[in-house]
Amino acid sequence: MPYLNVSISATTNSDAYWAAAAYLLAQYPSLINSGIFGYVLTGGSYPITSSFSAALYLGFFFAPNKSLSELTGALTPLFRYINTTWPGQFTIVYDTYNYPDYYSWWSSAFSSDIGVGTDGLVANRLLDAKALSVPQETWIQTLKEITPPESFVDINLIAGPGVWHAVPSGGSDSIHPGWRKAYVEFGIFTPYFVILSLHCVVPLLFFNSCILRLAIL
Repeated sequence: MPYLNVSISATTNSDAYWAAAAYLLAQYPSLINSGIFGYVLTGGSYPITSSFSAALYLGFFFAPNKSLSELTGALTPLFRYINTTWPGQFTIVYDTYNYPDYYSWWSSAFSSDIGVGTDGLVANRLLDAKALSVPQETWIQTLKEITPPESFVDINLIAGPGVWHAVPSGGSDSIHPGWRKAYVEFGIFTPYFVILSLHCVVPLLFFNSCILRLAIL
């Protein structure tokens, strides 16, 4: 299974960063339709060290039924567009790998002591092609509003035609109808151990109120 991870960094909360993040969002339906999926973390002011922050986009992309060259060929033009449109404002670094299957990647990417995951409070919404195709300025403003300071928003490319046409075991339809036209899942996550006061919960509530302008669920 081909895999590409990419880091795209820029000056904290720069106009170029938000514009590039909105540009990438608009490309997700075509990527998913072509058989590419993945997980994205994006934030405008993420602490890299104790004394340095940057706008940071982290993408982890897979294409189970494609070759590594096909995956790279689909993604690298997006990186070139960013560097050409906003010259000198981004540092883009990517690596590629081949894994026997998805489980092999998962086993290598996550420590065995993580168990089934971590406990936390999640706010998330599903977005369809219409939501992802709104004017770029709308997404720039929305991304600025929903991204917590010094943190990330999750943008998971985990829906699309494969999910739309899935038939659950037994032939029933237990999937929520919203997944039948969604492309991506947007979300933010706060671990329970930091939810100590209302100010930790407010970003989750604000996220929902902002993203509902565009979400289908």
